[in-house]
Amino acid sequence: RAYEPDLGMARGLTSLSMSPITQSDIQQYQNPYSQMVTKNVLDEMRRRSDIQGQQTSDAAVRSGAFGGARHGVQESERMRNLGQQQSQTAAQMRQQNYQQALAAAQAQKAQQLSGAGAFGNIAGQQMQLGQQGIQGLQQAGALGQGQLQKGMDIAYQDFLKQQQFPYT
Repeated sequence: RAYEPDLGMARGLTSLSMSPITQSDIQQYQNPYSQMVTKNVLDEMRRRSDIQGQQTSDAAVRSGAFGGARHGVQESERMRNLGQQQSQTAAQMRQQNYQQALAAAQAQKAQQLSGAGAFGNIAGQQMQLGQQGIQGLQQAGALGQGQLQKGMDIAYQDFLKQQQFPYT
């Protein structure tokens, strides 16, 4: 049964492709550098905010309002905006990485299902070839048996003729 390994492979791949996508399936496709990239982007956002904060502090010093209530409100608003912007950016980057990993995991499932179909087709073809081989052997056996029977029939007819020879 030459088809059994391919049939087993088709069953295994079908089983894999039909199982739900798990978090570990997705994690294996997540970009390992995304955390570093996200950190760099957030650090750059903080650096720019710090520059803006320094400019605001310089302006407050020039106007004599440094350390006042207005300067404190501006500083806390800048930090709140920075935190909000950093949260949104980090969430978008993580979502993008997740979506790419999910698409790759889904593509793997589709590829497994395609492979299962291919192995199933191969197993089916092997089964058909095996059946054709058996049919060929049956036909060859029937022809051989027919030829042998014809030889025996001729010998029997000769025997009967020899027995009837004295009477004819």
